[in-house]
Amino acid sequence: MSLLAEDTPVRELSFCAIDLETTGLFYYSGDRLCELGAVRVSSGQFTDYIKTFVNPGRLLTRDSSAVSGITDDMIKNAPRFAEVAERFLNLIKGSVLVFHNAGFDMGFLNSELGRIGLHLPNLPILDTRMIARHSFKFDNYRLGFLTKTFGITHSVRHRAITDAILTYRLLLALKGELGDDLTLGDLIKAQGKRIEIPPLPILPADLKEFVEKGTHLRVRYRSKKGKTSLKYLQVADWGEYKGHTYLIGNGGPRSEETALRLDRVIDIRPASTV
Repeated sequence: MSLLAEDTPVRELSFCAIDLETTGLFYYSGDRLCELGAVRVSSGQFTDYIKTFVNPGRLLTRDSSAVSGITDDMIKNAPRFAEVAERFLNLIKGSVLVFHNAGFDMGFLNSELGRIGLHLPNLPILDTRMIARHSFKFDNYRLGFLTKTFGITHSVRHRAITDAILTYRLLLALKGELGDDLTLGDLIKAQGKRIEIPPLPILPADLKEFVEKGTHLRVRYRSKKGKTSLKYLQVADWGEYKGHTYLIGNGGPRSEETALRLDRVIDIRPASTV
């Protein structure tokens, strides 16, 4: 249960608006966080923030770099997420978390925290995209379109700290349309439902060792259609998506990136023992 009661007046709440930039779109396929931006607001005032590049330990995709303007050179000397996690968790403590498209950002945050044995605290979550879709009707629900609709502007987009600030300002605009003297529960109702923090993925101990060592694996695997086949995979990572845990690595004749759903694995062992 959240420590913040839903009948708490909005004016008494602290908010922390969060935005991320990532190496790609899919944390469950090994994409990682590369920029973190978050602003804390109390009594209507910006009181603290975090703005940092994060070294993801992998290269950016071309599409991701084109959208954000972030390059591999810009992040190669940045801290790892483990080095900024404590500061981030201190920043959000006791606040209402605010995202635009919470599922995307929470997936990456939970994945990054899970890698270092941590997790998102149980805090209320608001999603400005969900509020806009559930309580209003717009032609488009992207952050840029909605902020422009409300006359909220900024000179830079698709950078984490800027989009975090825009997200909070969009929340203020939506709140203004919803009425006066609102409570936290009113805002949760306006987005249609409570947003739950996804559980951390669980990986058996022996598979954790395979991931840490980058072991070449022989996997007997059942496809979605029930067909059984042998796959060879040099496992590099693992992740969770929609309640399923995946092993991620390179396999196949072209050594392409592959993700295998763990509950479809019939047998798995190091290829060297076969």
